[in-house]
Amino acid sequence: MPWANQPCEGDSRGPHAPIADGEDPLIGFARLMNDPATIARFRTLAPGLDIDFADAQATRYNKGDFLTRHDDDVAGKGRELAYVLSLTPDWLPEWGGLLLFNGPDGGIVETFVPSFNTLNLFTVPQPHSVSYVAPYAGAARISVTGWLRKAGLASSAASTSARLSPVGRCR
Repeated sequence: MPWANQPCEGDSRGPHAPIADGEDPLIGFARLMNDPATIARFRTLAPGLDIDFADAQATRYNKGDFLTRHDDDVAGKGRELAYVLSLTPDWLPEWGGLLLFNGPDGGIVETFVPSFNTLNLFTVPQPHSVSYVAPYAGAARISVTGWLRKAGLASSAASTSARLSPVGRCR
């Protein structure tokens, strides 16, 4: 990643300091996502969006789990981009747990198979779901998910025409 060796403003441990011994990995990841150089990089990737900070949560989909269609647009949250960092190695598409994107008619227009250490980004609002994880899946689908957000008011559906393409993938 081109921003990986930039200095961390306000972090005395050095440029993009690794997760410290004993530090919760999710907290370390959230710290990296909120580093000024990382936020600047996301602003470069998504011109025209107001990205001020990121949040992060760990997610685990076990056998039988799924997430129904939704668009992540919650009033007052200021969600500009959603992201999924896939952390399960060797995920197979037949196990399910696929990130599905829906078009205006509700049909599936794009599918992302979880791929280890891949960051998927997409604009909010964007209808999507996670497909059912099969009973024979060889592992749990582990990810860090969250939103790149702006301070203040929530994004509005009226502004989506000026946004970048609906889905993207960084690896």
